Amino acid sequence: MTEAILEWLRTVAAYLIFMTAVLQILPENQYRKYLQFFLGIVMILVLGRPLLRISHLEESFEKTLDQLTLEEEVKAMENGYLAMEGYQETYLYHAYQKEIEMQIRMYLEELGISGAKVTVKLDQQEGVAVESISICVKWESSAIYQQESAQEEEKRERMIESAKAELSKVYQVEPEHIIVEIRE
Repeated sequence: MTEAILEWLRTVAAYLIFMTAVLQILPENQYRKYLQFFLGIVMILVLGRPLLRISHLEESFEKTLDQLTLEEEVKAMENGYLAMEGYQETYLYHAYQKEIEMQIRMYLEELGISGAKVTVKLDQQEGVAVESISICVKWESSAIYQQESAQEEEKRERMIESAKAELSKVYQVEPEHIIVEIRE
């Protein structure tokens, strides 16, 4: 019993020395009173530890503290996971959008329409479905005569209508949501 009391007195003395050293190191500022308050609460716990041991509350106190700490860690992990999940969805959404734009550009190049600028808008409400497609094509006419120009324009219109029909079918987009802008 005497040994337990001596150990308790050593703990109290060590804590008092630690507390005094910390308070001496800190400059005089507005946070000092908060630190004093916190150190005072810890001092009460150090002084009351023998009472907790005698009444067997120390074990239940430690279990409760461990449980609360574990619950807080789980919440922090869940919040971190949800944040990562949001980043992952955003990344996948943009990657999917860029992939579709690249596929459309490749399809247009196969048709003979090169250098097209493609922008795809996705609808996340429908499970990431294509909502609209915008295509900007720079088309230079090589025709010298007016008749050749009319034939070339007619050929261009057929190519664009064919491309719109195919894109509408493949990506399940209404043809009116496929906008083609031609710049000469």
